Amino acid sequence: MSSTVKQVQQDLRELMQRDVHLDYRPQGHLADRPTRRSSVLILFGALDRTPATESAGSVPPELDVLLIRRSNTLRHHPGEIAFPGVALSRRIVTSL
Repeated sequence: MSSTVKQVQQDLRELMQRDVHLDYRPQGHLADRPTRRSSVLILFGALDRTPATESAGSVPPELDVLLIRRSNTLRHHPGEIAFPGVALSRRIVTSL
């Protein structure tokens, strides 16, 4: 595992170069519903100047991950902690 920010950055660059295909198929009560294209932002970096007080040992204490708390007024997964994300519309996909 990586132990410095530069090593983590290099590891992430190498992972992004891989051709990864995830064949996700809903299960359970959602199995018969159509899927939607969506994306999440996984932001790694030094997001503040406060190092972690607890560490996995293999990750630099200054490396952070951005998470959000979903609104309590949402129909699906209200109040949950999540990565920032968005459902992709055809307009967004074609502009990428």
